[in-house]
Amino acid sequence: MKISFVLLIKIRSHHDHNELDRLKNIQLKSLRKFLDPTILQDFFIIASREDIATIKDDLLRSYPEFPFVFVVEDQLCPSITGGAGWTKQMILKLAVANLVQTDYYLTLDTDVFLTKPLSEADLLQDGKLVYQKENPDTHKKWWKSSAHLLRVDPDRVLRKEFAMGVTPEYLVTEVCRKLQAEIESLHGTRDWAFWLMTSRMSKKSLLNKVIRKLCGSAPFLAAVLPKERVEQIRGCDWTEYSLYWTYLDKLQLAERYYAAGGRQLYGNCIWGEGDIKEQDLGTLMGKAFSDNAQYHFSIIQSSIKHLDTSRLAEIMKQYLD
Repeated sequence: MKISFVLLIKIRSHHDHNELDRLKNIQLKSLRKFLDPTILQDFFIIASREDIATIKDDLLRSYPEFPFVFVVEDQLCPSITGGAGWTKQMILKLAVANLVQTDYYLTLDTDVFLTKPLSEADLLQDGKLVYQKENPDTHKKWWKSSAHLLRVDPDRVLRKEFAMGVTPEYLVTEVCRKLQAEIESLHGTRDWAFWLMTSRMSKKSLLNKVIRKLCGSAPFLAAVLPKERVEQIRGCDWTEYSLYWTYLDKLQLAERYYAAGGRQLYGNCIWGEGDIKEQDLGTLMGKAFSDNAQYHFSIIQSSIKHLDTSRLAEIMKQYLD
C-alpha cells in the first residue's frame, strides 16, 4: 500500500522560528532514519509563492531521496489568495486531496517527527487506519460548529467516546473530495474553499461577536435575525479535522475506515513552555523515543515562543543520526 505525505510550511513562523531548519534537522532526519521509503508515493510540500523556491532548492539538495512535489498554496486554492494563518492552512489540508493520487494521505506540520520505524504494516490496525483519538468534549465548539455547518445533529459526535484529534492524521482522499462537494451543495456555493474562509473570518466581525453573545443568552433572537448571518456565526468554529470526522460520521463510514483499538498516532508531546519547565528537554526527548509502544510520532509544538530549536536539534542527533 502506498501513501502520500502532505506538509504545509512557512519558513519564518510567527514566533520567528526558522521552520525550514526545523524541517531539515528534525522531521526529515527522522523520516530518513525510520520511514520505509517504499510506502511513500508523493511528499507534497505546500508553501507560499515567496518561500517555495528557497524550500525546493534546499530540500532537493539536502534530501534528494524523497519524492517531493512542490505546490504553491495560492495555485492550490486561488480563491483564497492573500489569506494567511491557521484558517488557510486548514483549508489547504483538505484541498490537497485534489492532487493526491493515493487512497490515503498523512497530514504533517514541521513540529512532527517519527520516533521509531514506520512501515506498511504500521499504517493499519486490524486492516483499518490508525488515528489520534480525542474526547470530543475537549473542543466541543469545534464539533458543534462543524455539525451545524454540515447540518447534522452535534450529538452524533459529542455523545461518542472518541473523535479525531489534530495533525498528524491519516485522511481518506475520496472522503475529503466529497466533503468539498458537500459544502458547496449545502451552502449554494461553487467555491467551498472561499466559503469556508469567509465563514471562519466572520468570527472577527464585531457585529457578529455581539449577535453571538446575544443569541447565547437569548436563543429566541436567532429566529428574527437574518438566517444567513446566524448560520454563518454558528458554523464559524470549524476545524479541518472536525469537519472531516463529522462528515465521515454523517456518511456512517468512520468505523469502516478507522480502527477502534488503543494505538494512537502520537504521544509524549510538548505542547507548551510549561512542559519544558517541568522537565529537562533532553529527558523529554528521551521519553518520546523510548516510551513509544502505542505511537509512532511525537510533536514539539512550533508555537512555543522560547524554544531553542538549535539545542533541540543537537539533542535529537543521538536518536536520528
